Amino acid sequence: MGAELNLTLGFDGKRWHTHIGDRHISAAQLAELESQIMDIVRRMPRFAAHDSVRVSLACDTCLLPDWLRQYHSHYFNSRLMVRMPVRP
Repeated sequence: MGAELNLTLGFDGKRWHTHIGDRHISAAQLAELESQIMDIVRRMPRFAAHDSVRVSLACDTCLLPDWLRQYHSHYFNSRLMVRMPVRP
């Protein structure tokens, strides 16, 4: 059975950012941030009983210029599927 986690994705011009609970994580490359997210999610006790966790990354639209906001759902939102470790 899967679970879901919703995160807000930010970018400051050099690094991608998000928060998982009270933990702030960032990376220069989006793939690196996604890898960090997957590592953290796999260690979170609240997801231990699940086979997978679907992580939704929604862009912080406040960072976008007004004229670009109409396109944000097409270009800036993404999802990760985190497969949880097999338990004995």
